[in-house]
Amino acid sequence: MFDIPLSVARHAMSNGLERTDLASMKDEGDSGCSLSLAWRYIHVAVVDDVLVEELEQDPYYLGCFNPDFLSRVTGLNAEILEIIQKAEAFEDLGQWIIDHGLLEDLAEQYAEADGYGHHFAHYDGETVKLAGDWLAFRLD
Repeated sequence: MFDIPLSVARHAMSNGLERTDLASMKDEGDSGCSLSLAWRYIHVAVVDDVLVEELEQDPYYLGCFNPDFLSRVTGLNAEILEIIQKAEAFEDLGQWIIDHGLLEDLAEQYAEADGYGHHFAHYDGETVKLAGDWLAFRLD
């Protein structure tokens, strides 16, 4: 077991986790911890790095972003991006973004536009701010 931040433990218990179940929380190293399938906790100091890491693992997803948004990030014409997407070359487009070093800028603009909850909170897209600079994201 690892040291669970007090704010994370309180939030987990207020959302139905029993005190004895805190041992089931999984340490994800520097990125935070997760709680079964219900909640994910990430420290603000690493949330941007975690976002970039997860986006990098899914080039297809990157290629599915709105063409106007991708145009602002890549400098490519939105109409050209629409043609690429209509050809269903999503993964190729996403890999191009990664290969051209645009991923960190994309992640930053993505978080600014939609917040972190849009990516991490599969249930409701919300970000819950906890004490000690922790963020909580509902997964189910």
